[in-house]
Amino acid sequence: MPVKKGVFMGLIKISELAKTTDTSIHTVRNYISERLINCCDHTKCGYGLFNNEAIQRLKLIRAFRLAGLMLADIKPLINAMNNKSNFNHIIEGLETKIDTNIVNLTTVKSMIKQL
Repeated sequence: MPVKKGVFMGLIKISELAKTTDTSIHTVRNYISERLINCCDHTKCGYGLFNNEAIQRLKLIRAFRLAGLMLADIKPLINAMNNKSNFNHIIEGLETKIDTNIVNLTTVKSMIKQL
């Protein structure tokens, strides 16, 4: 990651994290409080700093949310990733929920076409 204004040794503040991932600062703070993403360091003034892993994690969370998954669905996977545990069974459950969402959206789309 190139060094630019607002970046400290390859780390970015919450505002840049939000901007980079097209997420509101409020949502990022919520994800931090839910322990879905973590600061990897802090400035002398106490500002949280985030690395590329946080960017990738936030993009993953956003993709899951866009797929119709709730934070309660996503949390077990993130926790397993944090603990470096086996999460294949969690992924299977998420795939099932996504497949169900696809069926439901297809049904709604058909209903809309009939209006």
